[in-house]
Amino acid sequence: MSGQFDVSIKAVRAVDKGTNFTVDDVPAGTPFDVTADFEVGSAIRAFTASYTVRTTIRNTTTYRIVARETLYGTVEGSQATDPLLLLLRIPVPAGWTAEPGDVLDVQAVLIYRSGAATNSSHVAGPEFLVA
Repeated sequence: MSGQFDVSIKAVRAVDKGTNFTVDDVPAGTPFDVTADFEVGSAIRAFTASYTVRTTIRNTTTYRIVARETLYGTVEGSQATDPLLLLLRIPVPAGWTAEPGDVLDVQAVLIYRSGAATNSSHVAGPEFLVA
């Protein structure tokens, strides 16, 4: 975290549906989840804010987008002096297409709006295989 008025997405990863266990491989077309954690600086926490997390599942073998999911939410203002840490779960539904042996990864973009201020941050997660 850079400072009290910063917001950053710290990590993103594909996990087994309903768990926090990172996937090694996932059967083609089956549902899984993406977890993203981000940190809100202590000073910007004083303001109620809205956020958008956009995730993109990329097939790095074929250079195609496999799935896109978006999560919206709000954070209530607080006078707390510590940074706020959030772990979000974004479901990826069944029906995406890729071939067994393809390599996928997850990218996430966080947009955090608080009053007139907008912060954005992005991160890429580890690769995993299609079974």
